[in-house]
This record gives sequence, C-alpha cells and structure tokens, in this order.
Amino acid sequence: MKIQKAPATKVSQIIREHCLLQNKRRSKAFGQNFLTDTSILRKIVDAAGEISGNVITEIGSGPGGLTYEILNRNPIKLIAIEKDINCINALQTEDVTFIHADAISYDFSAHYTRYGPTKVIANLPYNASVAILLNLFKSLHGIVCLTLMFQKEVADRILAHPGTKSFGRLSVVSQYLTTVNRIMTLPPGAFHPAPKVHSTVIRMIPKEKIDYVLSQKLSILTKAVFQTKRKIIRNGLLNLWSREYVVDILNRLNIEEEARPETLSVAQFVELAKAV
Repeated sequence: MKIQKAPATKVSQIIREHCLLQNKRRSKAFGQNFLTDTSILRKIVDAAGEISGNVITEIGSGPGGLTYEILNRNPIKLIAIEKDINCINALQTEDVTFIHADAISYDFSAHYTRYGPTKVIANLPYNASVAILLNLFKSLHGIVCLTLMFQKEVADRILAHPGTKSFGRLSVVSQYLTTVNRIMTLPPGAFHPAPKVHSTVIRMIPKEKIDYVLSQKLSILTKAVFQTKRKIIRNGLLNLWSREYVVDILNRLNIEEEARPETLSVAQFVELAKAV
C-alpha cells in the first residue's frame, strides 16, 4: 500500500518526534535544511514530469517531504539514497527501498544496472551538492532526467552563459553533458531551519551519445584554466602542456592567447578538449 501525500504538519511531526534537527552540529554536517511546504514539494515533483510508470531515485529523503509526494504518484519503484540513518529510521516504510550511503561516492553506474533507467529528484545538501553532481556526471547513461535543488549561487554557475561572471568550469561541464533549465527559486523561509541563502530548482536532461573520455578531458582542461590566478587561456593551459604546444593548439582553433576563459563558448572548450 502506498503512503498517502503527507501534509506539512506530518513532515514537521516526523522532524519533531525523531529529533532530526536536535543535534545542530550533526544537522550542519549533513547539510540538512528540510522542505515542509506541500505546494513547493508538489511543484518540484511536477518538474520531473511523469512519475507513474517510472523508477525514481531520491537523493536525501530527509523527513520524507519529497518522498511522500513521489509515492503519491505511484512510481514503479522509489529508491532513496540517504546518508543519515536517523532519517531512514524515521520514515520506516516498505514502499521505499532505502540505501544508506553517501551520494558523493555512491556507484550510480551499478545503481542503473540493478534498477534500470531512473529519474533523479533531490533537495541536495548545500555543502555537498557540487560533489554529488560531479559524481552523477560520471555515468549519466541510466538517468532519464535530474530535478535537483541547489543553493542559488551554484545553480547560477551551472546555468551561466559565456561572458558572465558566473560562467566557469561547472557551467561548461554541465552544459556539455546536459540540457539545463531553471524551474524556480525559493526564499530561505521555505525551509526548516531557514538557510542564509536562496535556493534554485533546475532540471537537467542528459544528452544522447555522451563521450565520457572527452568529458573527462573537458573536466581536467576547465579545472586548469579557471583556477589560474591571472585567468588567461594560455596561462591556464601552461599548467598542462608546453608553451609551444599550447600556442600551436590555440592558433589552430583561432583562439586568442590572451582570451579570458569565461569568454569562450562551451563549443570552443569542446573543440579545445578534442584537440588535446
């Protein structure tokens, strides 16, 4: 029997009865800011599209806000990857397959092999969101779509266009691997406890025929050029190759040696990764 949709009071009751936020140091370490607003939870799950007939993977079930909303829509199966054993014990339902694991190091490739293609839905902990996303990026072949909540600043970096202040390594890698859309931005007051920042929900759809070897090159390349103090494309590449080699590649691709990396397009970074 499926759990019915839980109102905000039910989720708040679980938080209170199981003392999920009583240990503030522990909650901070796990990056726990729980959503209890039913209308917001509904919109997040709406953004993932059809739930019925799909396998759903939730990262960080917490007190069950998103979990209840997903179950209410009758997925084929719901798997929740949760690091905090207290949250798993608080929900205690046979309708969810709980995996006690850290999503930063979790083997998602093996996950898809076991459970099949899945939609991923998550209110990601701020302190681990980028690391979890990069782990997901290692194997996107089993993901239909990702509906994820980030700190607004991180979401802005993922969505940023070339030439803007937020454009960087995360923008390039994310936009090479997926098609990204902003869904909505939430104020701190939507969470308990309220964080000091706004949050943004985005939807990412993996692109077809991803070249993971090229993706790895792109990751190494962008890390080198965006971490250089004087951010000039040539200087960043000199962290990887000889000056002669770098100058030759840039000339072949008609990229100015003095160009700043944030002015290059994603397509130019891809061509640069291919060339090296």
